[in-house]
Amino acid sequence: MALPDTFTDALARITNPAALSEYIATRKYALDNLFLAQILPPVRSTLADIRYGYFRVVTTPAPITAVDSPYDPVASIQAVDFNGTTFKIAGKALLSEAQQDAMHARAQANFMNGLNTQSVYEDFIMQLIEDGVSLSLDYGEEITRAAALATGKLNLTQGLNVHQADFGVPADYRYDRSTTAKGGYAGANSSFWNDVYAIRDKLFVEPEAITDPITATAILNNPVNKIVVLERLQISPTVVKYTLGRYAQVNGANSSLQDPEARARLTLWVYANRGDSTGPYFWPSGNVTFMRRDQRPTQLIDGQIVRGALGVTHIGPNTESGFQSTRFLKARVDDDRPFQVIALGAEDILPQIREPRNLVLVATTVV
Repeated sequence: MALPDTFTDALARITNPAALSEYIATRKYALDNLFLAQILPPVRSTLADIRYGYFRVVTTPAPITAVDSPYDPVASIQAVDFNGTTFKIAGKALLSEAQQDAMHARAQANFMNGLNTQSVYEDFIMQLIEDGVSLSLDYGEEITRAAALATGKLNLTQGLNVHQADFGVPADYRYDRSTTAKGGYAGANSSFWNDVYAIRDKLFVEPEAITDPITATAILNNPVNKIVVLERLQISPTVVKYTLGRYAQVNGANSSLQDPEARARLTLWVYANRGDSTGPYFWPSGNVTFMRRDQRPTQLIDGQIVRGALGVTHIGPNTESGFQSTRFLKARVDDDRPFQVIALGAEDILPQIREPRNLVLVATTVV
């Protein structure tokens, strides 16, 4: 007996342009797991070439001025220019013939038991679109955000495709701790706390730091750093927030006492996302980024405003989406292999750090 609602019907119903546009617009991101999307949030940008300039006003206090006297200058204006181009990330996922056979068998069982067959097909299709393709694009975005925040640059290579961008982090906001002799955080000459003190003065806030589990373990396990974990919060399956202090020294040795020095404190975010693989973490090991976040609104091109972010992730025009600044998703029967269903996804993006003086980047040893 033929089923009343076929897989082809469900595929056409779910993957029509209006339905997919609605899905993209209303899809809930797992922002707890996409931690860096909170720091460089996605925004739609109508141009693929992100080229603009803005002025940074540096203000000093107005001084006492005598009557009948010229006004003193109280502000300087610095020009900030950025030139960058979005790049494309894309992927596909397949629903094999064997998987379709299992799907049809499940739908047939539902039908014979008087249950709904439509949900079986739709669940398979949406799983292919969501977990097979859309989540992969999320991960692709997140990896590029990690590169931008960890190194202040993009130097992406995939086959013959190369994309580079430099966000202008000043040289004195970059600390080289790449060897033990240079004060690597995993070594005997670790400059960890001295750097925390210096970075606090440079950023003039209580800094937050981000790193991956490998680098975090090297820092926490190095006895030279004299670290005591004051608090550990599991924010999500991929994010742990540490509050770090320092052991007090008694007769030159670590004690069980906490150092009362108020500056010996640090919030450390450990980001362990690597998707569903066992490969490298999204955040590149050996990099620690100290950051200053505030809640001042930042107006972007196209009139959008973000608050409390260090920058944005531009979502630019995508060819497959009719040059709209949105993600492209599609699922269909493969023309060349009609026994397969293929899901496709693509997006044009560019992570960007808007204010590089809010970051201090450290390259450190991990062994």
